Amino acid sequence: MARDDRGALTRSLGLRHVFALSTGAMLSSGLFLLPGLAVAKAGPSAVLAYLIAGLLAVPAMLSVAELSSALPKAGGAYYFLERALGPSVGTVAGFGTWLSLVLKDAFALVGMSAYLALVVDVDGRTAALVLIAVFTLLNVVGSKASSSVQLVLVVFVLAVLGWFLVDGL
Repeated sequence: MARDDRGALTRSLGLRHVFALSTGAMLSSGLFLLPGLAVAKAGPSAVLAYLIAGLLAVPAMLSVAELSSALPKAGGAYYFLERALGPSVGTVAGFGTWLSLVLKDAFALVGMSAYLALVVDVDGRTAALVLIAVFTLLNVVGSKASSSVQLVLVVFVLAVLGWFLVDGL
């Protein structure tokens, strides 16, 4: 995150970067790994399950949009909870968010390395470790750099999905 002269967090991402981050978080590896498992368990009703899950996510998305426009400061969920319920609740929620993202990222990296192993002759564990190093370095460099890479990746994924859609019609 970018910081100002006082060391406070500053808002450094534009709309396209925030769009790329949120779209990438929604599409992510789950789009490529989980539908097969869902269809294996639920059959054709998996499509209905995805639609219901999407509808259930709408109120949360609208709430975050409202909070973000009402409290336009850096910090996200931590800041909202810290303002409403105090710093200890904000800290616990921030830690919970961090932990959930670590676990999600581990799942994503295993999936990415499995797909990479299909294309390139490389050990899955080695690929996962290299991907961890690359993405960690990107995040250490800063949110602007990592969100720029995310923008490129999201454009690529959307292009591939568009290609599948057009080819499937």
